[in-house]
Amino acid sequence: MSNYDNTNTGRIFKNERMRPDKKDPEYKGDANIEGKEFWVSAWVNETQDGKKYFRTKYTAKQVVPIEKATKEIKTHVEKTHTEEGEEIPF
Repeated sequence: MSNYDNTNTGRIFKNERMRPDKKDPEYKGDANIEGKEFWVSAWVNETQDGKKYFRTKYTAKQVVPIEKATKEIKTHVEKTHTEEGEEIPF
């Protein structure tokens, strides 16, 4: 285990999955801000006088408790199998 403190640090990478004609970020990554985890999206913009800069957006990573995730998956499977007329496997 590393002793390095990652608080208030982040990283971004070139977005290799940009879709044509969409407003996907040119760079994506993650950051830790004051101990909370965020997804980072970044676009290269330009000022009126031609200076380039990054415009960034930070979105909190959603942590779903395992109990809730399991219940949501089970509900989805039950609904899907019920709609198709198949037996529920559990």
